[in-house]
Amino acid sequence: MAAPMHRARVSSWKLFSRQYRKKSTKIIHPSEDVRSVKENELPMDPAILNRMKDGEMKARKNPGIMRLKTVVVPIRLEKAVDLLVKKYGTQSIISDSRKLNTSLITRQMPMERTGVMERKNIIRQKILEKDKNKHGSISSDKETDYMNELERRVEVELKLKHLSHWKSKQYDAKSGMKYMVARMAQNYAVLLQVLNEIWTRDPTYIPKSLYNYGSGLGSVIWAAQNNPDWQRDISQYYCVDPSVDINTIARLLLQDGHEEKDMHVNGVFFKKFQPSPSTNSFSTVVSAYTLIECENKEARQKMVQSLWDMTEDYLVLVEIGTFVGHRLIQEAKEFILNIPTEEETDKKASVFAPCPHDMPCPKFKLAHKVPCYFVADFKPLEQVAKKVDKTSERYTFVILKKTKEHVESVRWPRLVANSTFANKHIHCRICCPTGQLDHIIVTKKQHSKELYACVKNSKLGDCLPVIYTNESTKKHQRLMKYKQLLSEGDENELGNLQDSQPKGNNPETVSPKEITSSSKVTESVGDVEGHESDSELEEHSDTRNFSAKPGTILT
Repeated sequence: MAAPMHRARVSSWKLFSRQYRKKSTKIIHPSEDVRSVKENELPMDPAILNRMKDGEMKARKNPGIMRLKTVVVPIRLEKAVDLLVKKYGTQSIISDSRKLNTSLITRQMPMERTGVMERKNIIRQKILEKDKNKHGSISSDKETDYMNELERRVEVELKLKHLSHWKSKQYDAKSGMKYMVARMAQNYAVLLQVLNEIWTRDPTYIPKSLYNYGSGLGSVIWAAQNNPDWQRDISQYYCVDPSVDINTIARLLLQDGHEEKDMHVNGVFFKKFQPSPSTNSFSTVVSAYTLIECENKEARQKMVQSLWDMTEDYLVLVEIGTFVGHRLIQEAKEFILNIPTEEETDKKASVFAPCPHDMPCPKFKLAHKVPCYFVADFKPLEQVAKKVDKTSERYTFVILKKTKEHVESVRWPRLVANSTFANKHIHCRICCPTGQLDHIIVTKKQHSKELYACVKNSKLGDCLPVIYTNESTKKHQRLMKYKQLLSEGDENELGNLQDSQPKGNNPETVSPKEITSSSKVTESVGDVEGHESDSELEEHSDTRNFSAKPGTILT
């Protein structure tokens, strides 16, 4: 009897690795923005470089690290939430809170009046063409009734298909409890991360008063307690929210869930209506997730104007990290930066964070819609997810500083996407002080070990402690010019650009051949050109936990 034939056996882990490589990675050519920068084009900040060489500072603790570790809700706050849920919560509060959170994340902007009229004309034209093909021409005696019926059909279709996606959120006691379970941990983590920008970059700043418009659950108050100086010196927290029930829940949280107790934070005032901008001013003004609640652009600008008029030092605006939230934040930023000043002594606006420039966001120039968002890692409440140690929330924000004189300061570029790690080199997508996006490559061979270590330990939202020099700016501008001429197909201008290229290794110039000829690069599918998959939110497999308890400074 012939011996049975055996097929070649391959271990399961090899099969898995082959399938994983085929699905999760692909070989692509670098985008036209990719360029390898030299040491003299992207030098480190001398103060940081010297401290790292002397051993006084480690790369993972450099001042450019802005993103916090996993934020944990204070035990006192979590106990208060648990007590309120037991007292006033319903059986379906967990499932209802998840639905509410999903609806808040997927909200769209309200349609403007001009857009409504244009949409009406399009709908009316479609209905007229459809009726004409089906019934023919309308007789003159029935024309008046038909036009009235036509307008009614236009209004119905407009409301059903185009206006029903946006509604202003109104919270009562029941929906306020759902909002507390759904958003307490997220709002706390995001606002803690945003305030940490001020604490890290302007550690000597201590406000005397804080105004929170759209205060909701009072997350800003809880986040501010993490800085001992702010906790000690802020004498007034002026919180405004149109919902009386939400204000009551926020007050109960500060009372540990007991009506008979006093709030453990002094100087907190909950109001329903805004104070007058002409007679009130506050050191820091914070408004989170309120721009989406305005019914049109005019209402948003009116609200932002009033907030800016009451700001003495910093204005903080936060929204959900979607393209809608990004548009709202950038609209508010451009409105404030373009406010004319009547006198030379008036304070002017400048962008403090996250943008390293005062120009329009360069991400709007991209062909695909990619919002400029950041990520806050946090541990959800025990009521929502008992066995989950870490999850992430995407957000977008802007911090505007009001100063009398515009002081020129060194602005570090910021990472706007996850870095891609390859063999001894790292791909970084940064937003530059020139107001442009750049895709650079940092290598072990061409750059110092201190710079390479800083880049390796930086994540999405962190700043790179480097100085964007004139050489790097000119080279980047030349690259952008070549890309434009290449897309237009202007051979004459391309020839002139090549003829004007000086010979030799001049760091201020870049040849077209250097731009187009580059080796293939292996990148993750979920992190190409700023796209980030949900599985890639935990960069570098960082599983270190971070406990954000009152009384500890987070820098």
